[in-house]
Amino acid sequence: MINQIESYSLCGEDVARMTDNQAYLSALPYHQSGCLRQAEEICRLILQRTPDHADALGMLGAIACQCGDGTGVELLKRAITLAPEVARYYNNLGAAYLIQGRSEEAVAAFHRAHALKPELSAVTLNLEAMASDASTFSPYLVIESGPVNPNKRLAGMKMAILVSGQCRTLDLCITNLKVQVLRHFPNADLWVSIADGADSSQAHLLENVGLNVRLLEIVKQPTLDEKDYKEKPGNGMYCIGTGPEDRTIVQAILRQAWHLRRVFEMAAGSGEPYDAYMRLRPDQWFLTGVSGLPIVRPETAVVPWWGGFGGINDRFAILGPTAADAYCYWPRLDALLESGCSFHPETLTLHALQNSGADIVHTPARTATLKRDAAGALVIRYPENLPEEIIDMPSEYRRRAAKFLCDSRR
Repeated sequence: MINQIESYSLCGEDVARMTDNQAYLSALPYHQSGCLRQAEEICRLILQRTPDHADALGMLGAIACQCGDGTGVELLKRAITLAPEVARYYNNLGAAYLIQGRSEEAVAAFHRAHALKPELSAVTLNLEAMASDASTFSPYLVIESGPVNPNKRLAGMKMAILVSGQCRTLDLCITNLKVQVLRHFPNADLWVSIADGADSSQAHLLENVGLNVRLLEIVKQPTLDEKDYKEKPGNGMYCIGTGPEDRTIVQAILRQAWHLRRVFEMAAGSGEPYDAYMRLRPDQWFLTGVSGLPIVRPETAVVPWWGGFGGINDRFAILGPTAADAYCYWPRLDALLESGCSFHPETLTLHALQNSGADIVHTPARTATLKRDAAGALVIRYPENLPEEIIDMPSEYRRRAAKFLCDSRR
């Protein structure tokens, strides 16, 4: 979230000179149009003067949900304490709980919102989705002027979805990807470049996801020059080691970067005026949907809020054109390493974005990586480095994983 401010200028007027309610009303159109920074600044100014302003707390709670900030639950609880009959606070509290994986509490909050205001359409949609499967939808938030689909702004943009590399477990993930991600962007183009291999036949599953498939190719990845990359793990955060598998690791990292750049350049060079690009790995299973996405400008990079190795998660992203060019860092790999960056995809991705001046924001979406071991058994890798102040739900992960494994074996 954004730090506190002293004042904020709106249309030539100093918001600090407004009454609290006037300032709150001035924040509403910013929130509704997706200008979250401006809305948040106004709410924080209100709370500097009036710490118990329920509407400002409620809006901050909704913004926290949209930004993946763990303070959303507490902000909304404070708003409810001050105004316990406002249905939208309970709906948004349910969304905040769901983002944290607290399904039972989310259901209770949605039911309370419905009891207070049965005609609130967002609450009805959230309850219907929870009744079918709590892990397969992005919750609807409500602000004073009406319900907001958190992905509505991006749904109308011209987007290229980039899928590259190995399919791995696309056969297991495909339904989840359609429900959690792809259905939110019905006008997007799909650009798919898959490495030739034992799992490459799965690529054709992407032909039936309801999107315009601009490219679906299976290519043999080249053997790339490994130079001295093995000696550049850096800072003790990541060690390639000296065993016989080292070459495989180095080559895999290089091929991942090469392949993502290949499909990006094909989409960017197609002549289509894309407003945004999505990086989507085919082995990702979304524990929560893509929700709370901001307006994407050329320099915007929306990435998951967890990562490792001093970098950022590189398995999913929504990017403006300038940020996408930086994110697909293959042409700048050597320059990044020469500047002292470690040879690891997550570290390289972060430095590439930072060097380009990208505006890095986070989505609360959480994914697990599904792989098969040498014997063909499914291995689920959960998100790393979960901030304790945001989420602590290993039991919820285990419950969803157990359900998924059971369903996948039917």
